[in-house]
Amino acid sequence: MAKRAVANPSLEFNGRLVEDSTFEYTIASFPGVYEREFKEQVQRYLGVSSACVFFPDVAPNGQPHRLYGHHQDPCHCGFLYGGSPPWGCLWFRQWQMNVQRALGQKRLVVVFSGRDGDVQSLGNSQKGELRYIRDVIQADFEGVDMDGLRQLLAPYQAKIQKEALESLSRDLKARHISACAVDAALQKDAEFSTLDIGGKLFGRSLKDRGATAVAQALVPLDVSSVIMSWHRISNAGSKALADMLIMNTALTSVDLSWNKIGPVGAQAIASALRTSRVSTLNLCWNKIGNGGAEAISEALVVNRRLHTLGLSYNVIGGAGTRAIAEALRVNTTLTILALRSNDIASSSARIITEALKTNAMLREINQANEVGSQTAPAHTAVFDALTPPPITGRNSTFSMMHVYST
Repeated sequence: MAKRAVANPSLEFNGRLVEDSTFEYTIASFPGVYEREFKEQVQRYLGVSSACVFFPDVAPNGQPHRLYGHHQDPCHCGFLYGGSPPWGCLWFRQWQMNVQRALGQKRLVVVFSGRDGDVQSLGNSQKGELRYIRDVIQADFEGVDMDGLRQLLAPYQAKIQKEALESLSRDLKARHISACAVDAALQKDAEFSTLDIGGKLFGRSLKDRGATAVAQALVPLDVSSVIMSWHRISNAGSKALADMLIMNTALTSVDLSWNKIGPVGAQAIASALRTSRVSTLNLCWNKIGNGGAEAISEALVVNRRLHTLGLSYNVIGGAGTRAIAEALRVNTTLTILALRSNDIASSSARIITEALKTNAMLREINQANEVGSQTAPAHTAVFDALTPPPITGRNSTFSMMHVYST
């Protein structure tokens, strides 16, 4: 029985054929075991044409992906795998259509996981793709290994990154926001790792349109930290930022506090957290409510990157708190959680208490409620579970809890 190249793939890509790009190749086949490299080298550069099709077993809504388990008519599983694997072969029809469209436009590239031309290094799906290109449609192609692909892409990527910096500089200046750091990177051809454009600092707001422009410029940039607080970003801007979080594989720290993200925007960002590499996320003061908290909690169940999460001042009530507690029972990476000044009653706090008994990673909670929300009982309940000495059934790694009265 054929096996998936990746046990639990997260990458979703249906092909992207770009005719007017200066990059003169189409990536026709790529090894699934290198899904991170595909995101970094191909997916995030919107001008790179690729016929590849990748999909996870499970969609963001928790249901099987629309391609998973389905077959072409006639079925191509025998051609691809010599059997009928559980994920099916419907994806192959989409891939065939992509390749047919790419013919005559740009030179096809097949990426090998071993040295270029080593067919034995390919997985079953790639072997089928290669047979189709070489034997069925008899198309010319160039075979490269991962180092060869990077060499092909490097000049184009450098050009795109410079254009993205120039676009970012123009967008910021048009909104009277300082672009000094961006301009310095352009002038000195230096690395650009941090973008701090907090709206309170400059007294100007990007709003959704500006946030969308910034998000699009950030996709190909190797930026590790972004601060975009106080910009009145709501649904449309949040969706653009969420798309950017999926494609930008360098970004690890994001501050979106003091915006208007709300429940809908939080749901978009939560969807991105399922695959994003971000480790620190600040969503404080965004009124995400129970709906947003529930969406974030669902992402925390599968997220293995996030270790610091700020959700303070977000009108999160009982339903949202219960969802967070359930996520904490299974999440194994989150170490710091800020929940200050939400509507967390003592009964909801006890649910978090129970979750902390099985969560071995969380070591710091920043929690308090508004006056009149049974603050003291809630804190007492949590302290009862965490006060040393640790005993069986209690969290033994927790070291700090911030308590505030507001």
